[in-house]
Amino acid sequence: MEERVKTSFIPKASLEVERKQSPKGNPVALANVVAGIVLILAILGSAGMFLFKQLTIQTIAKKQESLERSRAAFEPATIKELSRLDSRIKTGTILLSEHIALSKLFDEL
Repeated sequence: MEERVKTSFIPKASLEVERKQSPKGNPVALANVVAGIVLILAILGSAGMFLFKQLTIQTIAKKQESLERSRAAFEPATIKELSRLDSRIKTGTILLSEHIALSKLFDEL
């Protein structure tokens, strides 16, 4: 009689797999680490710039409100009168500094 061939899909002996030792200092792995660090820094930098922009916008808005309150505190009529007086004082100063004194002429006569 013929021996029957046993067909089984379950192996009877364990397979030995040889594992290859990866060389230390793989340049591809180093490049991946550097790229990951650069990516993280770029994400953190962009988030920081976004937050800084929002903070700056809020600060500008607060300062504009403060400026408007300060402008409202002064009377526009008084400011107009004081600026007119300032221009008159400056004009008088210029006239006096450029005035030609005729006192020497009268001394000669």
